[in-house]
Amino acid sequence: MQALMQDRVVLVTGGTQGLGRAIAEAAAREGASGIAIVGRNPEKAEVALAAIRAAAAGSADCDAIAIIADLGAAGAAERAVAETVARFGRIDSLVNAAGATSRGTLLDTTRELLEEHLTLNITAPFMTMQGAVADMTARRAPGTILNIISMSMHGGQPYLAPTWPRRRDSRG
Repeated sequence: MQALMQDRVVLVTGGTQGLGRAIAEAAAREGASGIAIVGRNPEKAEVALAAIRAAAAGSADCDAIAIIADLGAAGAAERAVAETVARFGRIDSLVNAAGATSRGTLLDTTRELLEEHLTLNITAPFMTMQGAVADMTARRAPGTILNIISMSMHGGQPYLAPTWPRRRDSRG
């Protein structure tokens, strides 16, 4: 039986903790040949890399790297894609699991906090998708992209005001 991710190269933003890390570990267990995780904290990245390598033990040769980057910074998403392609030669799967975790209410959310959420939750995933799809298109190769969102997007919570979606009603 062939592993689900056999010989695939996977880029996981937010891969140093939480759901992103769990996805990276699962990819390793399922035979991925290359995994790049993106996160801001070098210590968490080292712990995550150890867990990914342990998950890969016995299932396949898996090369894993950590890209230390704040995806809220201009150019960081593009750099993550470029470093993944430089190391592994391609991207077969992209998982956008990074997200802003700062909190604010409708009344105390500053413009800076709102812009942080928009940059990390919208701009960065767009830029990683753009880079991954450019790589897939240039190689004429299929690929997969998974964008993780919070359930709060559908209902909102009073302390997560910056993540509430902007909706248009029938009046425009």
